[in-house]
Amino acid sequence: IFVDAFTTWCGPCKWMAANSFPDKAVGDFYNSTFINAKIDMEKGDGIDIAKKYQIRAYPTLLFIDGDGELVHRAVGAVDAKGLLKLGRVANDPIKQLSGLMKRYESGDRDPAFLMTYANIAKESGLENYQEVANQYLKTQSDLLTTDNLIFIYDFTYSTSDAYYGFMIKNKAKF
Repeated sequence: IFVDAFTTWCGPCKWMAANSFPDKAVGDFYNSTFINAKIDMEKGDGIDIAKKYQIRAYPTLLFIDGDGELVHRAVGAVDAKGLLKLGRVANDPIKQLSGLMKRYESGDRDPAFLMTYANIAKESGLENYQEVANQYLKTQSDLLTTDNLIFIYDFTYSTSDAYYGFMIKNKAKF
């Protein structure tokens, strides 16, 4: 089940309604792959849905199985191309959030997995995305590779973040 969790006052939600959802390729893919719902999170059942799935930003795009369990999610507006990519990821057991969460909770600390999970956790609005990013960086012997510099930059938001000091120390590289 795909749920567009929106509010009436949300500008990015309105943008997606006008630009992303009407795209023919999006409609063809989502209508053949998912049961689709658009639910206002401030009215009716939306209030309980927002609480259950801890929705704190709009739009939040939810992918839920038939038992109501979260399979995948993303936070923020995406264009038609991004919406198609998101739907494919949500439909892929190897890349979907629920599978990644289980792998992480079971102790998987493979670097490639941690990098993927950190990015998807961030995209999904999970609170532990920073923890996962730090776990990935701890597996790296050289933080000054181009990929790791980009990763650190993408996951550092404040002076209290673990790698802020590293960024300052290596500001010429960044």
